[in-house]
Amino acid sequence: MFIFKLTGTVYPVVAGLTMINLPNIHWEDPDIGLVIEATVKIEGANVEVVCNANHDDWDGVFTRAFDMVRAAADSYAFVNGYGFIVWLETVTKPDGIRYNIVPRRPDLASLVTAFDNSQSAEMLATVYSDPLIFMALNDLIASITLPHHAPVNCGRAMESIREVMSPVKGDKIQGWQTMRDNLRIDINYLNFITKESTGPRHGIRSGITPLSFQETIRRSWIVMNRFLEFKKRGGRQLPPADFPVLVS
Repeated sequence: MFIFKLTGTVYPVVAGLTMINLPNIHWEDPDIGLVIEATVKIEGANVEVVCNANHDDWDGVFTRAFDMVRAAADSYAFVNGYGFIVWLETVTKPDGIRYNIVPRRPDLASLVTAFDNSQSAEMLATVYSDPLIFMALNDLIASITLPHHAPVNCGRAMESIREVMSPVKGDKIQGWQTMRDNLRIDINYLNFITKESTGPRHGIRSGITPLSFQETIRRSWIVMNRFLEFKKRGGRQLPPADFPVLVS
């Protein structure tokens, strides 16, 4: 067995969430062959999760540990009308070394060309200009930060971009066409993202594979970058020489 010990916090800390006598958890994920036996403790907003796993699958263990803590905190929050945020901050892995947990996908950073850190004021001016834009951006970041959120969040981000670009507000067909034309995106490229969101949006969470999950985020990052390139250019169609059509 591989033992992972995770610690974290339930925010706001001042609420001091304490949940005692939480049941032990047995979790099996046949899709990745992961079996976990886990205990969860929440005391004074401090969280401890100990997972005994049948193999060293950190991504799978983190996702399930996070699910368990959120389920416990969310149950209390539902009964008492709280708005809690749960975060797991450290993990001691089977090698005995303690690591900080920082959700990050460096591969996505390499996809961004519209702005860099030296242009933060210019980028913020663009993002601040429309609530649909900053909410779409937050949807994408949450797709990395919160497991399971990616399909719905990425689909919603694409719909927000469509609505910003639509010449007639509320006309979805024209909005999608305008978005595809100006950002130079094939219909199937976008359909991959929006179709992935359909099931989870309607409460059907099966059929989402790890590969499709990651590809949904990657494509959404690319589309958002193209949208920001479009805004940076004053709302002009992206030039073909620099932006070949995105195809599946």
